[in-house]
Amino acid sequence: MTHKEQFKYGHYFFHFGIKSDSLAGGPPLVCLNGGIMADTGSESLSYIYVCQDRYPVYAGLSGMRCLLFVRDDEHLQHYHNIFAEVSQHFDSINQFTKVFPDNMLHEPLYMPADINALDIPLADTEAFVDQTTKQNIINSHVRGGIYLNQISPTISKLIAQFYDYLANGDSDFHVQIDQYHHMAQEALKWHNKSQYVQLLQTHDASCPIPSHVPTAIFSSHHLNDMTWDKLITLVQEKTGCSNAEKYFVKSGIDAAGEVNVILNQKNFTSKSKELAREIAIKVTDMNRTETEVQLLVQPCIERPDNDGDWPTSVGITYNIYDSENIERLVIAGHVYEDVERKTFIGSYLCDDLTEHVLQEVGEDKIINLLRLFAEQGYRGPINLDAVRNHQGEYIFIYDCNPRIGGALPGLIIKNALEEKGMQVQSLFTLGYRGRIVYLDIKSKLVELEELGLLYTRNRQRGVYILPNMVRSDSYDLILINMEMDDVRKFISSGHINSLSEKQSCDLGGVYI
Repeated sequence: MTHKEQFKYGHYFFHFGIKSDSLAGGPPLVCLNGGIMADTGSESLSYIYVCQDRYPVYAGLSGMRCLLFVRDDEHLQHYHNIFAEVSQHFDSINQFTKVFPDNMLHEPLYMPADINALDIPLADTEAFVDQTTKQNIINSHVRGGIYLNQISPTISKLIAQFYDYLANGDSDFHVQIDQYHHMAQEALKWHNKSQYVQLLQTHDASCPIPSHVPTAIFSSHHLNDMTWDKLITLVQEKTGCSNAEKYFVKSGIDAAGEVNVILNQKNFTSKSKELAREIAIKVTDMNRTETEVQLLVQPCIERPDNDGDWPTSVGITYNIYDSENIERLVIAGHVYEDVERKTFIGSYLCDDLTEHVLQEVGEDKIINLLRLFAEQGYRGPINLDAVRNHQGEYIFIYDCNPRIGGALPGLIIKNALEEKGMQVQSLFTLGYRGRIVYLDIKSKLVELEELGLLYTRNRQRGVYILPNMVRSDSYDLILINMEMDDVRKFISSGHINSLSEKQSCDLGGVYI
């Protein structure tokens, strides 16, 4: 089921207003942010400032301009400087690879914002006034609404401030701020995995949906007197399942893969205490969520040995326009930085993987499942995770992300390359947060070229490098059209960190 967007990339994002065509006097405006993590207490509010640094290059590749929130003039100047550096690095890479003949990056729009005082009207700055008076920046796209990769109450308030300032008596705006506010609350609701569990408890069993792991829910305060035997009894009462040797227990609201443990009878005492500490540090101390955290307990899914062509887990992402209008966006394998596969760092996109997952799961079942969310009022991108077990079956694990998720950078790169006439059969993103630091990017490009590993217009197979605004001289690596065995060889070869500033790199590892 598809829904046609006037703007080519519009279906990847939340957008409420009037959409313009691609010739609207300038690029659309996109806010790429981590608001949902901040508003659920997984991160502090300052994470909104931090997370946005990762994305302006990807916005440029998609033909969009980024909206960046700035605390003060010093913060603004930092962005000016780092954007100039990134643009220079982008040109150097393109001169070497000939992949993007023109610099596609748009200078971000810098909006002054105090995320701790959202009830105070926006205080403008000279730089902001200058940018917002330019017609190619505040164009028909922008007058019809901003695009968001994720939406939350804090972000919707910031967007409302932005449009209150822009309008200022001007009626030629067609943005639906009330819809941004409404969907922010919906996203907050569905970010809580326990809501997903409860949704399926009442669904009509005669309507087939994908297989889900049996899941019980209990409140975090029950950890204080929980025992292994009580846990077994709880799972049996809630799910009807027999005993398992190991259980995976995770927070209902954590999105970073950090608030979870694997429990068995032997480690129960120590690991349950570890989980309680994680909740206190990561959730309760943020003072931005309910005191009680819902915990999901599931029998561990034994993943296959990771020596095949398929990742051990995938994210399945669609856009819900209404219950009869649901569009597939991407099916992507997960890439992790730890062998336990807790911390997500990137995605694997491949047409063969998409066909494989759809054949194994059944797209009709996926649509039936997503229709349940649509009937509850959810509209926009939504990502559901599934794990492949030893039998090769994909089992959904009640991870619902009310956004497109970590596959967005890879999806944008793939589309940008294809628009430039390049071939992309498969693509790995090894982090999209500027995890690798190369002080001399030209030397790194020469090294990869001499090894026959650099992706160029003349060699459309290998490693492509993108600069990132997270910090100076930081980069993301993308492996394009490489066989799975070659990907593993590259990961284990040490070539990722050669010529890098190793003490500044924070890519702990790569696991598929």
